[in-house]
Amino acid sequence: MSVCIGIDVGKQELVAFDGNRHYTFSNEEGLQALRQFLISKGSSFKVVFEPTSTYSRNLEELCIDLGIPFVAINPRAIHHLRNLEQIRSKSDKSDSQLLYIYGKMDRAGKALPRMH
Repeated sequence: MSVCIGIDVGKQELVAFDGNRHYTFSNEEGLQALRQFLISKGSSFKVVFEPTSTYSRNLEELCIDLGIPFVAINPRAIHHLRNLEQIRSKSDKSDSQLLYIYGKMDRAGKALPRMH
């Protein structure tokens, strides 16, 4: 599975990158707008994000609920990838793109949702 969506998780919003463009969603309980977006993408992809304390919990629960494979990436890995890709800017959009790039790599391709 090499199709993925990188999502940068923030306190108030989630910035997603699907390889073509960025999307911004409110990080509220239930994530209704993001839910509809993910449903519209079909079923052959994974979500890649950095776990961020309680802010990423809603996203993880949504992936489990929808049966979407996800990979929670150690923030250090993204820091090192930023250096490798020589991306100097640090923004929600650039972070979502780095998560997408990481997700396209084979080693991030075998994640499955954790069970409750």
